[in-house]
Amino acid sequence: MSVSRRRFVATGLACGALSVAACRGPGDWFGGDGGSTTSPSATEQALVVVTLTGGNDGLNTIVPVGDSDYAGLRRDLAVPADTTFAIGEGFALAPQLEPLRPMWEDGRMAIVHGVGTPDVNLSHFASMATWHTGLSDAGDPTGWLGRWLDTLQDHDPLRAISVGSALPQMLVGSARAGSAVEVGGLGMPAEDGLADAWTDLASSAVDGDSLDAAMARSVLDLGVLREKLGEGEEGTPGGSGQGGESGRGALTVATEEAARILSGGFGTRVVAVTLGGFDTHTGQETTHDRLLGDLASGLVAFFEALDADAPQVTVVVWSEFGRRVQPNGSGTDHGAAGPVLVLGPRVKAGHHGEPPPLSDLDEAGNLRVTTDFRRVLGAVCEAHLGVAASDIFPDAGSAARPLGLF
Repeated sequence: MSVSRRRFVATGLACGALSVAACRGPGDWFGGDGGSTTSPSATEQALVVVTLTGGNDGLNTIVPVGDSDYAGLRRDLAVPADTTFAIGEGFALAPQLEPLRPMWEDGRMAIVHGVGTPDVNLSHFASMATWHTGLSDAGDPTGWLGRWLDTLQDHDPLRAISVGSALPQMLVGSARAGSAVEVGGLGMPAEDGLADAWTDLASSAVDGDSLDAAMARSVLDLGVLREKLGEGEEGTPGGSGQGGESGRGALTVATEEAARILSGGFGTRVVAVTLGGFDTHTGQETTHDRLLGDLASGLVAFFEALDADAPQVTVVVWSEFGRRVQPNGSGTDHGAAGPVLVLGPRVKAGHHGEPPPLSDLDEAGNLRVTTDFRRVLGAVCEAHLGVAASDIFPDAGSAARPLGLF
């Protein structure tokens, strides 16, 4: 098969799902053998990051049933206390989160209150960027998990994986990046030996710092992913907006794929999944109830699908900001602080952080941030990734002092 170098690069760029390699120094990415996959030891930890995009309404997720101001401020959007499951300290789980009740009762679930960014920005894009980078310097595009990848000695495309068609900024470092894997398959053409031809051509083009070389290395990574993870289930939908034919929600499809990856003995340490739709300016009650049900089902499905030999996994569930306390009619506008859920066998169960009182809102009518988000992420870094929080969040100072979550 005769394929020119230029055509190879152009074809590679058009590939629908690939191992993403996008950072500032293409020649620095691929030190190592391009795929040394070893089974994790029994003591190795893994992390799943669940992002709820749009700004989750934390007040109707972890309901402050003991706060006398809640029902009056929330009016028609208030969750009736008698439909919830009490979890102590004046809080209750929303009724749609009832499937998580066993995890709470078994001591495998923690709630961090009042989490947010220090300089609250109610733009989805700005707030997401802050959460993903964990940095005050808007000019540094590296993500907090990408900087962890930068500390590793070898490059492995299976080390950190995003389930879906896009690679989140949190998985992009300055020298290394994670991989994006579509649930429905890796999308690498296999007919007439084209995949093998791509791999052969990529192998001869990996040297140097050019974009051609970076693309070649990315194709080699794609070959590793295809070999280890396979083509995916026939007809399985990908992306955050679809569910399976069996009625499984989009998050369940993604988390079951995450469990398959973590149970496969590939040495994967981080998996990121996303559930969208939380920007509930109107029609919040129906939409939010459905999304919380999807979240609960997806989390339960994940833990049920994990193999007994999989590493111990901690799941962190976050959103870029909360919602305004008072409704705007049938919905709520962008807020500030919100809860973060942390689940798994190692977590110190219960309530963490200082719950922001409804009697002391900020000037815009939002819950005040009482817990810097980097204190949560810093705890995860030290407990599960073996790296100091101060190394991942170098400009945060004491703001990144890890919470005692583990």
